[in-house]
Amino acid sequence: MKQSCILGESIKEIINEEYGDGIMSAIDFFCSVDKVKGVDGKDRVVLTFDGKYLPHTEQKSEHMVSRLNLG
Repeated sequence: MKQSCILGESIKEIINEEYGDGIMSAIDFFCSVDKVKGVDGKDRVVLTFDGKYLPHTEQKSEHMVSRLNLG
């Protein structure tokens, strides 16, 4: 599956274009590989990546619990 390594950045860009700035989580992630017949009758490979989309969230240091004055 060398293609997934080579195309990783392109896949991430497509996810960002479709859903906004974020990632597909590797937690609760599934990958399936299927063989189908193409229109020309030749075998083709279908890869399906099924993962949770996690939008980017800005984390500010002033919101850190360890920096809040709770006393």
